[in-house]
Amino acid sequence: VVKRRPTPFVGSFHSVRVAPGSGSLQAPTRYFNRVRLDRPLPTSVHTGHSLRLSGAVSDPEATLIEFVLNPLDEEGEIDHAATEIPQGLPVQAGRFDGRLLFHEVMAGAYRLSVNLGPAGDLTYVGAVTSFEVLPPAPTAVEPAVEPAIEPPAFALYPNYPNPFNSRTHLSFSLPEDQPSVELAVYDLLGQKLAVLAAGPRDSGLHSLEWDGRDDAGRPLASGSYLYRLRAGPYQGVGKLLLLR
Repeated sequence: VVKRRPTPFVGSFHSVRVAPGSGSLQAPTRYFNRVRLDRPLPTSVHTGHSLRLSGAVSDPEATLIEFVLNPLDEEGEIDHAATEIPQGLPVQAGRFDGRLLFHEVMAGAYRLSVNLGPAGDLTYVGAVTSFEVLPPAPTAVEPAVEPAIEPPAFALYPNYPNPFNSRTHLSFSLPEDQPSVELAVYDLLGQKLAVLAAGPRDSGLHSLEWDGRDDAGRPLASGSYLYRLRAGPYQGVGKLLLLR
């Protein structure tokens, strides 16, 4: 008879109470490591709506918290052939407050992974292994899922990941509709290399992906680049690092 060695204890969950009722399941406020949510996290949301998330983090160096939707297959495993959907919220003075958008997310089963840390050096802090995106609701929104509202101010968020190798995400928010918005990438001499967004944009949070190529489709060399947002009276500049 082979005796198994006892598995060492590595941690515990906070108490979770399941009670009868008509509401949807929610993850407790202390569900994720190093993150404390202001309110429980719904484990389902209707596509076409946004989900407000706010809370505090215990990592003093964290500047970004990232929520990643990983599509699941019919057996409940991550479908690696499908595209994951990341959305990041900035962390300032140990807190974050923003909205995850589900306006273009297809209904289905997902795994909601959460990463935290300095932009470009995020670490995994937990996941909701069964997160459901429901078809559009015919009437009112579920409890704890609120209609999208205008952001309080213009903002250009740090790109993530940064540094990056093949793709990076750039996000910005607009408090009102803008007839002319441009987000472009420049070299350090000020030469415009790639235009990522040009034209009118509605109010709200916008997220774009850049593959490190210029407007002609040529991959750029490793190095530092600037990205600039111009939207009405607002201008913002960020710096990114491309590593081939």
